[in-house]
Amino acid sequence: MPLTISREQRDAIYELVVTHLTGIGDVWIELDNHDFPTAKRLAREFVEDLHLLNDLGLTRGDLRPCASCP
Repeated sequence: MPLTISREQRDAIYELVVTHLTGIGDVWIELDNHDFPTAKRLAREFVEDLHLLNDLGLTRGDLRPCASCP
């Protein structure tokens, strides 16, 4: 059953996800430091963010209906 969110909720979540994604370069830093467990954890977080961003709409103010799967 889909979860419906308001435009304001969608925009707030979108901003949080985009802000978090600015740290995606940390994956490469941890790989370079041979900290593979941390790199793997970060990579998983960013994959989840990218999936959520896809569900929300990839652009600010996307006009699709505001719905995301639980």
